[in-house]
Amino acid sequence: PKFFYEVMLRNDRRAHGAHYDWRFFKHVRRSNDKRDTLHHLVRTWLQFTENEGIISWISHGTLLGWYWNGLTMPWDTDGDIQMPIKELDRFARRYNGTLVVQDPTEGDGRYFIEVGSWYVERSRGNGNNIIDARFIDTRSGMYLDITGLTYAETPKGETLKNLRKPEDRVVGENKQKPKSKWDGLPQFGCKNGHRYNLDEISPLRRTLFEGVPAYIPNAYTELLRREYPKGLTSNKYQSFHFISPIQDWVTDDRCEELTV
Repeated sequence: PKFFYEVMLRNDRRAHGAHYDWRFFKHVRRSNDKRDTLHHLVRTWLQFTENEGIISWISHGTLLGWYWNGLTMPWDTDGDIQMPIKELDRFARRYNGTLVVQDPTEGDGRYFIEVGSWYVERSRGNGNNIIDARFIDTRSGMYLDITGLTYAETPKGETLKNLRKPEDRVVGENKQKPKSKWDGLPQFGCKNGHRYNLDEISPLRRTLFEGVPAYIPNAYTELLRREYPKGLTSNKYQSFHFISPIQDWVTDDRCEELTV
């Protein structure tokens, strides 16, 4: 059975409802409202984990947003957080069901921590429970996905696509036998098939994200290139362009209005 349920909307071709917890959903957030909600959601999480000494770091699309300008992407509808499985277990035992109150100097947000009952099961299964926990904004239903990383053995002879890069492939007679520089080394991963070398994650790097202290993986550039081959170089996504002088993503219709 699935633990976390999202919102099912009619004629929702872009799956907007998939980024909201059904219990707290009121309406689909648009543009600036969505970005502002996610801004406060992320800041509160980072401040909470900093104050409580919780080991976690930003990942996936959230890490890509940090790479460009230290902010969430304007088209993002949720955030991605990772933590070691041991820390996830401590987090679950101590904070599951906690309501976190936002710093009153920044707002009056309320955020609910929920850890799925399937977090102890580390196989992907049917894919319904690849998310281990969520940090949920109770006013909108928007959330941060939290996943734990565990030791993952790769069967002998199998090479995970996440760990292969073009330069790691054997050419010539053995071109059908892809290899990886991680072969034989311990790997760590989540239930959604993302695998990492320990040196890629640890030691974590301290930085700023959304204006508050945060942590990122050690080899963040390599991880991002592997997950988003064009993500570090392409300054255009859908209707957005990244404008270097203002260090932000701007829609095409607004680009014509800007004079920099």
